[in-house]
Amino acid sequence: MCQTEKLPNLNHRLIAAKNGGIATKMKIYLLCFTVGLMAATSSVHAATKCVKLTPSANCAYNQTVALGQSNWTFSCNKIQIDGVMFCGSQKGSHTGAISDTVKISTTSENNRYCWCKIVTPAVSSWVYLEDRESAYNCAQICARSCATFAAASTDFQAILFSNLGD
Repeated sequence: MCQTEKLPNLNHRLIAAKNGGIATKMKIYLLCFTVGLMAATSSVHAATKCVKLTPSANCAYNQTVALGQSNWTFSCNKIQIDGVMFCGSQKGSHTGAISDTVKISTTSENNRYCWCKIVTPAVSSWVYLEDRESAYNCAQICARSCATFAAASTDFQAILFSNLGD
């Protein structure tokens, strides 16, 4: 004669194991979300350096600015200031005129007006410098002109340093 044993009902254990697996997955997702959120907001907790830019006769420009470059740099009171130039078709009303944007023409020869902008340690508006007679001439010399004029003219510095942003 055979004796049969009744096996215990394991369904409730399987359900608990499945729920525990879901809970574990949720914990992993929550951990990943938290780490991602911390990485995304880490710049909020970064240090901020405040620099006061004031016009100064104690400025010098980087004389190694090569012809045909768009970047330029100068320093005032041991603070390095980096900028970019742009040759556009929009002429400023005068040297030192300010614009938030500079227009460019599809006719390349019209892009002969030299504009300067500070990009580090803060961002300035575009400041009109000069008419360079030709687009080629503008492309070749505008960056060097921006650096030279920014270092030499406290009036130009005052315009560059006005309304700075991040």
